Amino acid sequence: MYCRFCGAQLRDDALFCTSCGKRSPDRASAAGPSANNTSASAPVTYTPSAAEPSSYSTGSSWTAAPTTPYPNPTAYTNPAAYPSRAAIPTPAPKKTHSDLTMHPRRLLIIVIAMIIGVGLFSFFLGAILPAEPSDSYASSVTETYGDYEETVKTYFVMAYLDDEEGARELFCPSLREDDLAEHGWFPLEDEGAAYEISKVNQYYDHVCSLMSAELGEQVDCALDVETTVEYSDGRDDQIVDVVLVSIDGTWYVYEIM
Repeated sequence: MYCRFCGAQLRDDALFCTSCGKRSPDRASAAGPSANNTSASAPVTYTPSAAEPSSYSTGSSWTAAPTTPYPNPTAYTNPAAYPSRAAIPTPAPKKTHSDLTMHPRRLLIIVIAMIIGVGLFSFFLGAILPAEPSDSYASSVTETYGDYEETVKTYFVMAYLDDEEGARELFCPSLREDDLAEHGWFPLEDEGAAYEISKVNQYYDHVCSLMSAELGEQVDCALDVETTVEYSDGRDDQIVDVVLVSIDGTWYVYEIM
């Protein structure tokens, strides 16, 4: 016999269709009502649709369209269909301080470091460069320690005359046994040369202390007398620095630069 629902060929004693799985009405009515159902199943009449074949050949099979609907695609795109997950904690941003919001303690440390740096720079700069006093202070130096210009004038006279032995008497007592060339002595070799004092700078007290330790004598004051030498033989003008030190009220030549 054939299934009335799908047309598949069945055995004569088959209760269910091996193709579509539905109960055979003829065998169901012969077997009687099931134990779980008190009423007998009503016979079902099958009417083939226009798309189905009107006759089936021996050995052919036909499978009906599935009755179970496809899954709802919304379930795969709707976040509510998924179980909720605990939110991943976001790390807190690092605290940064701009120049306007710098911590007061850090700002104080920077200011103190800058003040110390400026002080050290001024100290070492003063050890190298002499200080330039005012006119009133320069005159007070002359009144206190004597006329340094006379020593400068005498030195240039000895340089004009190339009198090294005469110039030796102008140097500090502890330097007179040295080679004066090591302390900057040189003859001008031009009797027509002229000099002019252009600037006078006074060294700081700590420089005088260093000179005192070197000479073995107390240096009361130290000056850097900058002079401009004008040659008469056509040579370019020359800047000559005469470094003077005052020891016991007398000015001596310390170095020529």
